[in-house]
Formats: sequence, structure tokens, C-alpha cells
Amino acid sequence: MELERAQRTAEAVVKQLSPYCKKIAVAGSVRRKKPWPKDIDLVLIPDDLWNFHAELTNLGQLKMSGKKIMRLMVGS
Repeated sequence: MELERAQRTAEAVVKQLSPYCKKIAVAGSVRRKKPWPKDIDLVLIPDDLWNFHAELTNLGQLKMSGKKIMRLMVGS
């Protein structure tokens, strides 16, 4: 995906998840402004875990979930 599209998507996801997080930041290739990032990485500390998880499931399809990492497919 093009960097501009990845940045717009990352900003939208951060805006949607930020009410449920103590901290949230864009990381990885989008933060480094690579021209063609393959994914969007976010680093965050959830504050309201119950509603945070509910909001994640509203965002897209959960692909992987563990104690410290979640992978979510958003859009196409």
C-alpha cells in the first residue's frame, strides 16, 4: 500500500482506539515513512481493556491474538 494511504489508515485507527489507551503510537515502516509499507504497526498500552477489545473486533477480523500481540485485518 502507498505510504499516504497507510498514514491515513493509521491515523483513523489511532483516533478510534485512543479513548481506550493510556498511550498509542504508530510504529514500524509507517513511522519510518517507507514508500510502500506492507502493514501498519501500532504500539499501545490499553487502559480500558474490555472496551478496547470490543473496539478492535469492530475494526476488522482478528487474525492472531496472544498475551502481548494482536494481528488484525482491516479493510481489503
